[in-house]
Amino acid sequence: MKAPSPVSLTACDKEPIHIPGAIQPHGLLLVGQSPAGPIKQAAGMAAALGKSFKEVLGEEAEDLLRQAEPMDEEPVYVGSVRLPEAEQDYDLLAHRAAGHLVVELESRKAPMPAAGAILAEGRRAAARIGAQATVEGACTAAAQEVRALTGYDRVMIYRFLEDGSGSVIAEAKADSAKTYLNHRFPASDIPKQARELYVRNLTRVIPDVGYAAQPLLSLGDESPLDMSNCLLRSISPVHIQYLKNMEVGASASFSVVKDGALWGLIACHHPSRKPVPWEIRETCSSLAQSLAHQLKAQEEANRHAQLSASSRRRDQLLAKLKSALDVDAALLDHCSELRQLIDCDGAAVIRGGTVKTTGSVPPARELKAIVDWLVHTGEVHCFSTSKLGQAFPEARNLESGVKGVLAAVPDPEARVLLLWFRLEEVEIVEWAGNPHKEDSLDAAAALSPRRSFETWTQSVTGSSRRWQIEEIEAAEALLAGLIELRQRRQLADLNTQLELALASERKALAKIQRLQAK
Repeated sequence: MKAPSPVSLTACDKEPIHIPGAIQPHGLLLVGQSPAGPIKQAAGMAAALGKSFKEVLGEEAEDLLRQAEPMDEEPVYVGSVRLPEAEQDYDLLAHRAAGHLVVELESRKAPMPAAGAILAEGRRAAARIGAQATVEGACTAAAQEVRALTGYDRVMIYRFLEDGSGSVIAEAKADSAKTYLNHRFPASDIPKQARELYVRNLTRVIPDVGYAAQPLLSLGDESPLDMSNCLLRSISPVHIQYLKNMEVGASASFSVVKDGALWGLIACHHPSRKPVPWEIRETCSSLAQSLAHQLKAQEEANRHAQLSASSRRRDQLLAKLKSALDVDAALLDHCSELRQLIDCDGAAVIRGGTVKTTGSVPPARELKAIVDWLVHTGEVHCFSTSKLGQAFPEARNLESGVKGVLAAVPDPEARVLLLWFRLEEVEIVEWAGNPHKEDSLDAAAALSPRRSFETWTQSVTGSSRRWQIEEIEAAEALLAGLIELRQRRQLADLNTQLELALASERKALAKIQRLQAK
C-alpha cells in the first residue's frame, strides 16, 4: 500500500465542521418543521423519527415550544422538562436552521439554582472584571471567575494575533495543572473556519472528550443539517485528538467578541469528564461579553489619553514654528521635540542636504539610502513599518539596528522629511510545541494534529516594536499642521511680495505724476 502524502493542517480549513452529521451523547436532537409536525431527523433517539414532538416530548414540552415561536437562529432556553417514562430532567433549547425547527435536549443531573442567585453571582463577577484598570487585570479576573463557576482545572484567556496565532495572556489553574501562560499557539491549531464559527456560536462545551458520537438519522432524503448553532454539535475528530494529545478530558470555550470580531477565547480544560450546566454556560458567556466591553473601554481610554498628550505636544511645537520665517529651517532646531511627540529610539529632520538627528539613528550613509528610497518610491506624506527589511530589501544589508521607521514627508520634492526610528527588538516566543513541524495524514487517511505541546522557544528577529495607530495618527496630525503652516507662510510671503510690488508701482506712479506737474 502506498504511504499517504504529507498534508498541511491548513486542510482543516476545508473540513465541514458545521455539518458533522452527529451530536455529542449527553443529549438528544430532534428536527422538524413545527412543534405540531413530525420529527424528520433525530440523534440519540432513533425511535422518535416520524413521531410528533408531543408524542416524544410530552404535552408540556410541546406547549413550551409553541410559546417560544417565532424563533430565529439563536438557540433559546425553552424550559426544563421530564420526558414520558424518563427518570431524569432535560433542559429544552430550540432554534431555527434553514427553516427547520431544531430542538435540543440536554440531560440535567441536578435542579437548576434559583434565578436570583445566578444573576447575583453573574453581576458580582462582571463588576469585578469591570473594576480592573488594565487589560492584564481584567483578563486575570475573568479567568479566575470562570474557573470558580465551572470548576475546571485550567482556564486561559487566549488572544488571537494578527497572523491567526494565539497567545495565552492570562490563566487561572489548579496547582497540578500544566501552565500555558505566555505561550503561543500556531494559527493551524484553530483554523479560519473554526474562528468564524466562534463568532456565530459563542459557547462550545465538550463534557467528555472521549465520547462516542451519536449519528443524525433522517426520514427520507434530507439535506445535511447546518449545526453551526447546535449546542450538542459533534466536534471535529482532529480537534478531539488534539485535546487528547494535551491530556484534556473535558473542554469549554466562550468567545470574546469585540466590535464584531473575534478578539479571543476564554478556554477551559479539565483532566476528566466535566459537564457544565446551561445556566453556568450562560453566565460564563455573559462574563466573556463583559470582558469584551471592558477591553474596549480600556482601549478607548488609553487611546484618548495618548491622543490628548500628543495633541498637546504637537500644538506646543507648531506654536513655536508659527512665527518662523522659514518653517522647514526652524524644524531643524526642534528635532529633539519629535522624540517627545512619539515614542522612539531616535529621530531626524531632513531639509535638502541638511540633517539634524537625536538619539539612535542610522549613520549618514544608511540614512541617505532610507531617505532616497522614501522620496523615490512614491510614498505620499506618511509611511510606517516595523519591518524595514521587508519594505525596503536593501535595508537588510545595512549595519545599523534600525528596523522600524515612521516618516512624515511635508515636501518630497524639496526633500523635507521627519523621521522616527526604532531599533530591532528580538522577541522570545515560547510556543506550546514546535509551530513549524508538519503534521500529516496518518495511515487511516485522517488529518492528525500535532502531538507535542512541550515548550519550544523561538527568537524572532528583524522587527522593531510596532507603531501603534495613535502614534501614526500623531505623525499625520503633525504633518497636516506643518503643511498648513508652510502654506500660510507661502501665502504671507506672496502677500508681502505683492505689497512690495504695489508699493513700488505707487512710488513710480507718484514720480511720474511729479514730473508731469513740472
